[in-house]
Amino acid sequence: MLTVQRHRKISPFAREARWAAWPSVWARERLGFEPDDNQEAFLDSTSLDEILLWARQIGKTECMGLRIGHTSIYRPGSLQLVVSASQRQAGILQKRVINTLRKLNMPPRTRVLLEIDLPEEPLDPDSKIVRCSVLSMEIGNGSAVISVPASPDTVRGYSPDDLYLDEAARIPDGVYEAIRPMRAAKPVRLVLGSTPKGKRGFFWEEWNGADPAWWRSKVTAAQCPRVTAEFLARERRTVPERVYQQEYECLFLEREGAVFPEWMIAAAFSKDVKPLFDKENRPHGEPLVSPDIPTLFGRKGESK
Repeated sequence: MLTVQRHRKISPFAREARWAAWPSVWARERLGFEPDDNQEAFLDSTSLDEILLWARQIGKTECMGLRIGHTSIYRPGSLQLVVSASQRQAGILQKRVINTLRKLNMPPRTRVLLEIDLPEEPLDPDSKIVRCSVLSMEIGNGSAVISVPASPDTVRGYSPDDLYLDEAARIPDGVYEAIRPMRAAKPVRLVLGSTPKGKRGFFWEEWNGADPAWWRSKVTAAQCPRVTAEFLARERRTVPERVYQQEYECLFLEREGAVFPEWMIAAAFSKDVKPLFDKENRPHGEPLVSPDIPTLFGRKGESK
């Protein structure tokens, strides 16, 4: 006996609710983007502190652009602030966000690239791009995305809802210190994404720190399904081993040309040893020189 199964039609409200809750589903069904397991985990993460230690060319910037676009649409009036290592890098991520919205049939108001026939009205007027430049954009629901190069001066003055630091290992520590206070008055998502660049800087410290609040994701090139073993084998034969380990295996390496390794320098410091001088440069405890022993300047309390 044959049975006919009736497929239950999903209401527009339920569909939108699912897209709002699961960015990976939204990217798959609305944009045709098929994320791998690591990309899906990042897109659907709800943590406020995230570190992406991903190898080169495996979709880090693409996923950032997707989630920035998703948040802009489903969190009206939000501000997404992107800080990149350079102005060129800031423009690249900004373009990824613009392309994400264009794929949703929401073209910018001004056609500046190609003379093609675009729909006069987008499918969703609230998500229409109403203002667009190389480093900033605003959509119809009031959300904005601003990309700035890494400088302590350029990042000040914003009150974002989300913070994205692209190529974070190449951003100066002073910039990171300048953006941390932006999270003081409200919960702000902070995303650090980069390949490693030596055992130094805030990116390395946060990745190796003991703070459990961070959601950490490490993806090497070998773990990416789009990178073949043949390509990696050829790269290993071609580029220096140090470059291969850093760019493809996500290893934090010692500084090139350093006389002493980082572990040896760290071992020279201890919190258990009492310092000889306090913060005002005054000796702790007993004086270092007995008052009965003459010094270059005479006895204690005397001037020679």
